[in-house]
Amino acid sequence: MRRIPLLLFVLAGQSGCAEPEDRPDLVPVCEKSCDPGAGQSGGSGPSSSTTTSGTSTTSGDEGVILNGNLGVFINDRFDLDALLPFDEEATVFGRDANNRVIRTEYDGSEFSLTDLVSGEATGVLVVPADENGVPWPTLLRVDTLQSRTVTLPLVSSEVLNEIYAGLRSQPTLEPQRGQLILRFSDENLKPLPGVRVDVPGAAFLAYADGSGWSEDADETDASGLVIAGNLLATEFPGSSFTVSSSGAAVSSWVVTVIAGAASYDSLIALAP
Repeated sequence: MRRIPLLLFVLAGQSGCAEPEDRPDLVPVCEKSCDPGAGQSGGSGPSSSTTTSGTSTTSGDEGVILNGNLGVFINDRFDLDALLPFDEEATVFGRDANNRVIRTEYDGSEFSLTDLVSGEATGVLVVPADENGVPWPTLLRVDTLQSRTVTLPLVSSEVLNEIYAGLRSQPTLEPQRGQLILRFSDENLKPLPGVRVDVPGAAFLAYADGSGWSEDADETDASGLVIAGNLLATEFPGSSFTVSSSGAAVSSWVVTVIAGAASYDSLIALAP
């Protein structure tokens, strides 16, 4: 059974980290002693939103409002255009401008998270109510520069189990560890092949390889996808891991992984 104690979301919201000013909005970073927190990235590489496209509106006095619904990835390409509607209950978490944790309930059809911090890649965590269900708690990045309506995708444990079962070492999906799904894109947000990835602390790395996945491949294919599996992470707010790339793109990022959850991240890898 996987479990993300909700009390920790409350405790995490009572303390934050002071971040340097006048930095690029796309690459928020903390000081070395500061945990980047859910959904923030550091290092030299930017990241992009990991949600479906949606409508946006100008924010009012209430700050940024994120409305929408939830879906579940139905294939191992993690295609945002192929989501199964999620009609069960869940809780959606984020942070406000003062780094306090905010939350709202998803009733199976819609949610509305108000007073969300503004940013190009804001961390949003979705935790399904059924701890034993197929969709896993999923950490995403959302463009919250304006209020918007989106569909947030959840990672499916069935999809991960299918991928892992086909790998040479046949690892199991460990429910108390974190899973990191990465899609590398170029500056035009097109999937980037030829990227070699290093994630210290991952039990294994698997690259999408044609129609399947492989531990023996050593770079991304045309999908730009790679999984860092079974990372030993802490519970919320999670652990920071450095992702570095070489080959078609040379850069680095700091990503957040939470025990018992999947992080789905789209990283923009600029050519050297």
